[in-house]
Amino acid sequence: MSKRNRLPLICALCLLLTTSGCWSRRELDEVAIVSALGFDYSEDQPDQFVITQQLINPRAAKSAGGRDGGGGQQPFVTLTTAGPTIFDAGRRTLLKTTRALLLSHVQAFIVSREAAERGMLPIVDFLVRDQRPREFQPIFVTEGKAGELLKAELLLADIPATALAEISQAQTNTGFLKDVSLHEFHERMRSKTSAPTAPLLHLDEEEGKKFIRAGGQAVFSKGRMVGQLDELATRGMIWIEGITHRGVVVVPLEQGSVSLQTIRVASSLK
Repeated sequence: MSKRNRLPLICALCLLLTTSGCWSRRELDEVAIVSALGFDYSEDQPDQFVITQQLINPRAAKSAGGRDGGGGQQPFVTLTTAGPTIFDAGRRTLLKTTRALLLSHVQAFIVSREAAERGMLPIVDFLVRDQRPREFQPIFVTEGKAGELLKAELLLADIPATALAEISQAQTNTGFLKDVSLHEFHERMRSKTSAPTAPLLHLDEEEGKKFIRAGGQAVFSKGRMVGQLDELATRGMIWIEGITHRGVVVVPLEQGSVSLQTIRVASSLK
């Protein structure tokens, strides 16, 4: 073989070495898609972390009818594990399922009020260090247990994680709720001039049907929840920060009231 013909062959072999292919691919029937993560503390062992992972049930969720199309099955399942650290509690989930957990599709992070008051540092540290969850998904604080909220069968919502994502998106139309992503929460925890907040969730029940209600904002200082804002105070905070939100302001008159819809918001701090 002449030298002129060897050069293209050598270049082709070098290109083959740079193509990795799909060596790390996983089929859908080999993974479990996690739609939400919940963080609590154990009631029996107060020092034990409890992590609840909401998994999509593909057999029930693949049809538009949800439960009807899935042969009466729930469109989701929940796995709850406990451990001395969040990482250990999460790994113990592998003892309950044979599938690899896919965390890149997590739609929401839910933290119980107890865990938020005891400190968010271990939770945020775990989520930020793990490269699989997306940091721009919303984070919430629930008044009760995060695991109970993720296990609830909700009215007009097949999957609680989907309902949380819709609540997060609908906040722009009310002005009573500030959407906070994990990334923003983490950045404000590190900041010396601002404090993080997170929307508050409530699991309500009416006529035997459960639904998630969002209202107010949890306020943190040095990584711990120290208080909360009601809906009006949350709206004031949003206006002060200059976040553009649509909302309705009710102005009382001598006879009746009038509603004004806000379209743009601007603020100036001195």
